[in-house]
Amino acid sequence: MTKTAISVLGLSLFAASTSFAFDIEEQRELTLDAKAVQRLTVTAGAGFLKVVADEQATKIEVVGALNVDEGNFTFSLEQSGDVAKLVADANTGNTSSWWGDGPKIDLTVKVPSHVFLDIEDGSGMIEIDGAGKGLKLNDGSGSISLRNIRGNVDVKDGSGSFSAENISGDLVLDDGSGSIRIEQVTGNVVVDDGSGSTLIERVSGTVMVDDGSGSLTIANIGGHVTIDDGSGGITLDQLEAGVTILNEGSGGLSMSNVKGQVEKR
Repeated sequence: MTKTAISVLGLSLFAASTSFAFDIEEQRELTLDAKAVQRLTVTAGAGFLKVVADEQATKIEVVGALNVDEGNFTFSLEQSGDVAKLVADANTGNTSSWWGDGPKIDLTVKVPSHVFLDIEDGSGMIEIDGAGKGLKLNDGSGSISLRNIRGNVDVKDGSGSFSAENISGDLVLDDGSGSIRIEQVTGNVVVDDGSGSTLIERVSGTVMVDDGSGSLTIANIGGHVTIDDGSGGITLDQLEAGVTILNEGSGGLSMSNVKGQVEKR
């Protein structure tokens, strides 16, 4: 083996040996009686977040998989009046001196269906299945999947794919980048999208889309559709109450089975 090869091997071994574990790598649980709780606020940093609503549940139950350093994280669940507050911050000091992956807290949360969800998330995948009073979500990055939400949904998303299915209420989405899929909404839908393909179908109410770039497909809509498009093809099918196109942008336009007035401005 040459001296150069030995040097490279030594560097690899050094990097591996200095990639250290966190002080705390374990699972912890938090529980709170939720009979008097009407709202759950979640403040989370890095790590995935999964929330499941249960009609039979009377408690908020949290399971956290912690990969953190002692004295540099917060993992707590407290109640103030009718509001429960869950905080999962894996890096309270905002430090950045790690080899490889940084600290994180992966969360699995079980909540009663009567609780409204108010979530502020930094990064990581989000899955929410069920909510009986609606949802407000502000997310930095990472994919978002919402299913079976009763009540209005208000989402501000930085980057990452977004999907929502079976929403019994209005849906408002302010999205930076990433694909969007919205299906089966009983209320109205408003989408302000930066970039990425968008699919919206099976909406009982109206649909308003301000789209930057990426293909746009809208189908099976009960209410009027309004579109302001930047670039990318537009496909419209089975619109029951007409469509207003404020700006067609660049890209083809395909329409079929459109009832009501079609207006282009």
